[in-house]
Amino acid sequence: MIPIKPNRNEERGFRLLEVCFDTFCENGLENTSMEKLEEACGVTNAALVYYFGTKDNIVIESTAHCMAKVEDDFMEKAPRSFEDIERFLREMPCLTAKLHGAKYRFILNFN
Repeated sequence: MIPIKPNRNEERGFRLLEVCFDTFCENGLENTSMEKLEEACGVTNAALVYYFGTKDNIVIESTAHCMAKVEDDFMEKAPRSFEDIERFLREMPCLTAKLHGAKYRFILNFN
């Protein structure tokens, strides 16, 4: 993962990545211009370039950041004991689809 450039507000950078990723999920890569990203984030092109450099970097960083969050959510619900496996297997498909369905669909479109 390409880190947010040094001396940038990391929290703001993560918020921008999340909005960008949601925008890619909504519109697809080909239909998401820098202008759409600017509008969705409420910032200028210069701000996005300041944080991430290029659209390619935004795609890479936003995907890595958001998929790491999905993994964190998944692991938070992971079974803690053998007896807990049934609960996990019963709950996770619906919970994952509810919380992260659009993100998974977007990622699957790359295959």
